[in-house]
Amino acid sequence: MAEGDLLAPEEILEPRGEPLKGATEVTSTDRRRHRKKLMRIRAAKRKVRDAIAIKTKDQRIAMAKIVKMAHKPGSKVKIAR
Repeated sequence: MAEGDLLAPEEILEPRGEPLKGATEVTSTDRRRHRKKLMRIRAAKRKVRDAIAIKTKDQRIAMAKIVKMAHKPGSKVKIAR
């Protein structure tokens, strides 16, 4: 029988990251660290969302220009919808 069969996974390989703590063991430093981690995640999502918003805003502006050109007298621009 191999040793790997007798040992628990955490005895073979230490868990990554911080060790799990109970509600009474969590300190203010742990709470602050967790809050900062959540803030970093939110900031990354916000950055991606803002980049998409800029792209869609540019697309709307470009479409508005085309529509404006199409409505001018003598324009040969046709909009297919």
